[in-house]
Amino acid sequence: MKKQKSELSVFRKPYTGYTRWWQVHKKIRNFIYSLRRAWQRATRGFCSLDWIMFDWYLAALLRDIFEDFAEHCHGYQYGFTPEGWSDFLREISKYAGEYAKDVDDYPVCVDAVQRIEDILDKNKDGRKSDEYKAANDYWHKCEMEVEAAQMQSMCKALEIIKEKYGILWD
Repeated sequence: MKKQKSELSVFRKPYTGYTRWWQVHKKIRNFIYSLRRAWQRATRGFCSLDWIMFDWYLAALLRDIFEDFAEHCHGYQYGFTPEGWSDFLREISKYAGEYAKDVDDYPVCVDAVQRIEDILDKNKDGRKSDEYKAANDYWHKCEMEVEAAQMQSMCKALEIIKEKYGILWD
């Protein structure tokens, strides 16, 4: 399994859920914001955006910690095999990682956003149309369902951690 680059890297991009090309001034502004966040992460260990999105930050951090823990562990707990211990740690990582995924990475939400973009591309005053309002309501419904599933996933990860907290060591 190839390890993906952590989303908690110093130069993490801002929200990228939209598929349209950003205007040049927004790209410059976001580059400046990225430099500011990189400086904050390098000097403080976190940035203002991480503090605002603290739930996502913790979920991504737990995902990365347990994935790294599973990959590089040099021991395992009594009652586990080495492979079983790594699988146990990866299970926690998987549940926390589900919460850390961006809502717009789910296919159902991508389809909903694409619907909205198609309406706006067809019609200059698309935001006033009933079709747009229906598509927007559908997108919000999809987003709420995904967020509920993500919350269940994070609760499962925290439940496992709570149950086995005393044996989580390397």
